[in-house]
Amino acid sequence: MYRAALVGGLCSLLIHPHAAQAFWVVLVGFTFVAFIPIEERQLIAARGEAYERYMRQTPHRLFRGVW
Repeated sequence: MYRAALVGGLCSLLIHPHAAQAFWVVLVGFTFVAFIPIEERQLIAARGEAYERYMRQTPHRLFRGVW
């Protein structure tokens, strides 16, 4: 979901190449990237070992090999 929003934001820059649009994409992207660790802590607290097992099975958060 986060990856699709980031890619969609980048694609919107192709349609509307404007500084305000670039600022919006960076702002939304930073918000998503900052929120992922917070969400993971909440899910670990709520789901425990089951979510930690899921995290081991899917080690990449956004893009394979990056993060």
